[in-house]
Amino acid sequence: MANPQTMETLRGLVSAAHAAGDSLPAHIVVDGEVVDLAVDNTEPKVVLKLDSTTVQEMMDGELDGTAAFISQRLIIEGDMMVATQISKIMAPDRMELGSEKAGDTNDNIIMVENLGLIVKDLEGARTTMEKMGFNMSPLGNHRVEGKDGEFTQFGTGNHLANFSNLSFLELITHYIPERTAGLYGDQLKRYGNHWGKMTIKIKSSDTEVERLRRQGHPIEKAGRFYRYHAEDGFSLDHGGTKRSKLVSYPSSMIDDYMVIAMEHFDDGFPIPEEHFNHPNGVQKIAFSLIGTDNPAAAAARYAEDISIKATERDGDWVIEGGQDTTIIFRAKDRLPANLQHELGDRGTYLLAPGYKVKSLSETKAFLEKAGFASVETDLGLMVERPIEGTGTSFFIE
Repeated sequence: MANPQTMETLRGLVSAAHAAGDSLPAHIVVDGEVVDLAVDNTEPKVVLKLDSTTVQEMMDGELDGTAAFISQRLIIEGDMMVATQISKIMAPDRMELGSEKAGDTNDNIIMVENLGLIVKDLEGARTTMEKMGFNMSPLGNHRVEGKDGEFTQFGTGNHLANFSNLSFLELITHYIPERTAGLYGDQLKRYGNHWGKMTIKIKSSDTEVERLRRQGHPIEKAGRFYRYHAEDGFSLDHGGTKRSKLVSYPSSMIDDYMVIAMEHFDDGFPIPEEHFNHPNGVQKIAFSLIGTDNPAAAAARYAEDISIKATERDGDWVIEGGQDTTIIFRAKDRLPANLQHELGDRGTYLLAPGYKVKSLSETKAFLEKAGFASVETDLGLMVERPIEGTGTSFFIE
């Protein structure tokens, strides 16, 4: 049975919303008792089910809808886009996904630093990217230094396109299968070439870990490593080198690509200035595009992890924060046809970067001369899947 005092408060908020002209085709079911949010008994497009304790915590501002949904204290049946608008009735000062409790703005976040394109043919992909006008770095490999000073190879190699704000595009492959089981090797077997990771640069890995722990995530520290156990039981370790520390977000294995955080705590090796000069005019990563069956739910999950609010914008959900962090969540039916095909039935997936360029007309002319067809879209100038079925990129001025 619903708590009478809680229901009285809820009905009071709904009445005030109706008086202000707010009406939504939705039902809230609290311990079996129905509250209609529409003024004209419109057939509901969404039904929210929760108990009295949960709804009271939400009205008091102690719990936001994102956290309630992720923890399954709030069950949503129907149109998620309508559901995300209900916060303006239940808690008028909370119009976006994410909460003050989780962190309106995570000051520890700096930017999306790295997008990783996993490829079978590393040198072939490098040649394609150079033809597109990216200045690619020499071949590198990943390794970590142990306590005894010996280096352990991760079994992966890469080429980078470095940008002046210190973000970078990474082409990556595996060459020691036993070192990459469960990570890039298994992903390549399953999907072939594809975008496989997104790295977010942070000021302090210790600060990030403590924030995640406060949110109830079981993250352990072992030396330079931060460990968690993902929802599907997959155990993933990320560590540090003399250049950086890595932290994996609790839900970061999302449909087989990783979202990790990286703290640079040593200058390591400086990047030569000439590496920032790209013939196609690219200056930095401007945004990351994520395709999904449910933009609001996907954005809610990310907003909870990195503690930056997501807002609805022209049909997309967008997370923005730090210096250069823009993540766009777009519904599958609003994606260009080639990206709809690439998303397939994966649910939620990293599909493409957007690059900021000096001059869009000059970039377009360069690409055309190099033999790459481009298409104007609302996300920018698009070059479709130049690397064996993947690698779509957008360019904006």
